[in-house]
Formats: sequence, structure tokens, C-alpha cells
Amino acid sequence: MDKKKQELIFKAYKRKKKINLIVTIVVFAAAFFAFWYSNNKELFTSETLRTIIPYVISIIAIGGLAVSYFNWRCPVCKQSLGRIMTMNQNVCRKCGTKLQ
Repeated sequence: MDKKKQELIFKAYKRKKKINLIVTIVVFAAAFFAFWYSNNKELFTSETLRTIIPYVISIIAIGGLAVSYFNWRCPVCKQSLGRIMTMNQNVCRKCGTKLQ
């Protein structure tokens, strides 16, 4: 594989890692807010807000999972890179492409 193609693969993998990191932070922030909200509902006097907030939190969580599912793929073979907990993979487990 030529050096230019390898650099493109490295950049694509780095971008995928960055997207997943951002999504993970947003989902965890939503989870912490949900926990805080469940203990402080009385601070929200508007009934509309009390109704909308749980839906927004659910949409953020489901959306984050969907983005991670479709994003966390090998830039070459498009197969899943496995668990997101292993965000520092050196090679794709399916096709063997060097990722970093």
C-alpha cells in the first residue's frame, strides 16, 4: 500500500475517533443531566419542560448510539471495529489494515 493511501486511512481513523469521543461526551453529559434532573424536577415549573426533557435525553442517547454504530467502522472494509472501549486499535480485526 502506498504512503498517500495509508495517510488517508490514518486521517479517516483519527476523524472517526474524534467523532466517537465527542458523541461519548455528549451522551455521558445527557446521562448526568438525566440523573440530576430526576432529583431536581421541582426546579422546573413549566409542565411543558417537564414533559419534553425526558424525550430530549432519550433522543440524545439513542442518537449517540446510532452515530457510534455507523461511525465506528474500518475506513477500508467498512466492517465494525468492535467495542468502542477499544478506541486505540492499531489494526482492523477483519481486514488487517493498519489504522494508526
